[in-house]
Amino acid sequence: MANNKSNDSVATNQVDTIRLPLIKAQCEAINSPCIGEWYIEINSGMNAIVKECNGNTVVFSYEQYPQARHSFPLNSFVNIFKRRDIPQQQLQNIDRKKTYCRELFRVALRYSGATELDILIKSIEELIACSLADKYSPGLNAASYEVYNKFAISRRVAK
Repeated sequence: MANNKSNDSVATNQVDTIRLPLIKAQCEAINSPCIGEWYIEINSGMNAIVKECNGNTVVFSYEQYPQARHSFPLNSFVNIFKRRDIPQQQLQNIDRKKTYCRELFRVALRYSGATELDILIKSIEELIACSLADKYSPGLNAASYEVYNKFAISRRVAK
């Protein structure tokens, strides 16, 4: 079980269990409970099973996963967790809610005046700022900066 490689990558030999220390932002990105089977491709594709998740450590075992296409650095595995057991119905409900929300925004934008528009913009900016303050999300951060830069709007800070 000895692994003389760094935590950035996994040795090519199969390892039964790995104890991986996480930085604070990665710990906050994992919502409890995170114990269970998660799909993650590491080192030519592995199936990771999280055994323990507490403090700043995640312990998981892994085995070869036959459908692997490429590998990812081990230290970034938190960002690519995908629960295997999310039912298709739940995914459809999430997509349906997003579609409903998008349509509500279209209606609100169509019939709002300057004051209502300012309220909508400020609310969305604060929602994004609060989300970024609460959790590590480089994708959200990059996307929000892209929008702000595109429209040359100075970023507001949530209170």
